[in-house]
Amino acid sequence: MVVDKSGTLDTYDAFVETLPENEPRYAIHDFEYRAADGSQARKIVLFSWLPESAPIKAKMVFASTKAILKQALDGIAVEIQATDYSDLDADEVTARVDR
Repeated sequence: MVVDKSGTLDTYDAFVETLPENEPRYAIHDFEYRAADGSQARKIVLFSWLPESAPIKAKMVFASTKAILKQALDGIAVEIQATDYSDLDADEVTARVDR
């Protein structure tokens, strides 16, 4: 695995825009959201981005490395699996994170 990008983005939408349309990626994002109780909250989220349009070989490599990556990471609160941009909708992610 190779780190493609790192740094701070201004918004969640800016983070989503960094995900390539046709290539799988693992991404870690410090997701800020408004919790159901109205408070501001944040959680570290592991995004597994695997677009359906990705090449078969890339999908196979992606699937075979997931367990290794998850083992190496500490502090991940939630994992979100996404195959298209609608899976990354901020409201959808907030609902999954705020449990």
